[in-house]
Amino acid sequence: KQLFANRQASDKIIGETIAAVKAQNWQGVVFDFENLPADALPAYQAFLAHAHPRFAAAGLSTALTVPAGEASWDLRRMAQAVDHLYLMNYVEHWHGGTPGPIASQAWLATQLAHARAQVPASNLSVALGNYGYDWHDGGADALTVNEACLSARGSDAVPQFHPQSANSGF
Repeated sequence: KQLFANRQASDKIIGETIAAVKAQNWQGVVFDFENLPADALPAYQAFLAHAHPRFAAAGLSTALTVPAGEASWDLRRMAQAVDHLYLMNYVEHWHGGTPGPIASQAWLATQLAHARAQVPASNLSVALGNYGYDWHDGGADALTVNEACLSARGSDAVPQFHPQSANSGF
């Protein structure tokens, strides 16, 4: 929050980032600050709104990742501060929470509908989770899809499709 509110520090980061992006011949930047407290979000949005014209003047695009299911994120205002928004449409359940699917079909559809109501479709992309959890002992270990398949094979388990969540598990 302090970084985003400090104009001198944020100007320095913006300038250094533009220089690095141009030096690498990239087309733009994706801002991906995660786990921000709700009280930092207004300063983050103001930072993005301040950064956007500087990146545009340098011929660079700006994009932003936003979490699905987080009511404190004002998707409309965030989308207005960048060229493109990536909705991280996963983490309905997470390794430190209660066991469940990464994104059940109903949850995913609800989050997408909410985002579509706030952000023009031409400025919105949806990121899907492509991993799994091994739930045990009150927590979980994240697994790649390959690791989950190997774990199922190693335990002679057959993954089953769960119609309620539209996810598979074993």
